[in-house]
Amino acid sequence: MGQQASFVSFTGNIGKLTFYKNKDGFMVREKGGVTKERIMNDPKYARTRENMREFAEAASAVKLLKNSIRPAIISSTDSRLHRRLQHAMVKVVKSDPVNTRGERKVTEGNWDLLKGLQLNAGANLTSVLKKHVVITNTGETLAISLPAFHPASYLMAPSGTTNYRIYLMGGAIDLELADFNLEKVESEMLSVRASSPELTLELNKVPLEFNHRVFVLGIEFFQTVNGEEFPMNDSGYNAGTIILTEKIDTP
Repeated sequence: MGQQASFVSFTGNIGKLTFYKNKDGFMVREKGGVTKERIMNDPKYARTRENMREFAEAASAVKLLKNSIRPAIISSTDSRLHRRLQHAMVKVVKSDPVNTRGERKVTEGNWDLLKGLQLNAGANLTSVLKKHVVITNTGETLAISLPAFHPASYLMAPSGTTNYRIYLMGGAIDLELADFNLEKVESEMLSVRASSPELTLELNKVPLEFNHRVFVLGIEFFQTVNGEEFPMNDSGYNAGTIILTEKIDTP
């Protein structure tokens, strides 16, 4: 596909060309190509069919994963998150060392390939919260600890912010059951004008009943108006990152 370079951009069809607009701007592509029937049946397209099956496997996992951490995604996301998650999950599928090409599964892949993924590409957590976070993981709990700090020196908050909140969330999915659940703990509302006390958040992992899990650490910003907290309209500063993944092997 190509991008329209004319000073007049439009959508629609002209001959064999289709003009359309997406997130990248005004684009153009040519109609035609290989038919769906040929792709699904021609031996020459065996690799294409394998890739399609594995892409669908990744897409199903992404849908469940997004649902399992939905509160974090609502507050800390960008328009390309789904694409970035899909790209990462395809890597998980391809890391499956057990099944043959075209049959590889998310459940057999390296779940740790999701670790470090930012929910908001425009707000890296380590750039927004400039304090070292200590992570303590046990079989039943996950805890994070932050030393006391002054927000003016260690926090990148949007203009107009009065308060912020730090959260820790766990999401668990089951691909076979197409089910998920989540757990979340969060700090109290903290003022950007006062030093933050030493903070510890501890998440109970026991209620996360499914075997494939991700854990997100994030921060949200608010403005107090007449005693009521409102999320900041500029969500580009809200940040969240996958700090840990788990794949629990059952006997």
